Amino acid sequence: MSDAASLARRYTSELGWFLVAMPAGTKGPTSFGWQQPERAISDPAKADAYFTANPSHNMGLLHGPSGTCALDVDNVAHTRMIFEALGIDYDAIIASAPKIVGRPDRGKVLFRAP
Repeated sequence: MSDAASLARRYTSELGWFLVAMPAGTKGPTSFGWQQPERAISDPAKADAYFTANPSHNMGLLHGPSGTCALDVDNVAHTRMIFEALGIDYDAIIASAPKIVGRPDRGKVLFRAP
């Protein structure tokens, strides 16, 4: 089993996430209607099979049906300045949730949506 397949199985089975497949080398989904829950991968066996067959594909998270939301930070310095002006503790928020960091000074923080 590939790492992607084991992660996809865990995300779907343990967290109940709806995943969106993204072909290798792309930054987002390329299929029509990808944002529809019925087009997402939410079954653990299907997630495992898809990412075993396509181990180099990326996966996205369909937030609505997954019950999640994200804070997407494109510039840490600017985000800190905005949060400070709003009286929000940027460091406390960033430390409070799982992070996805691809490049320095950018990233996403995942939250469970109410």
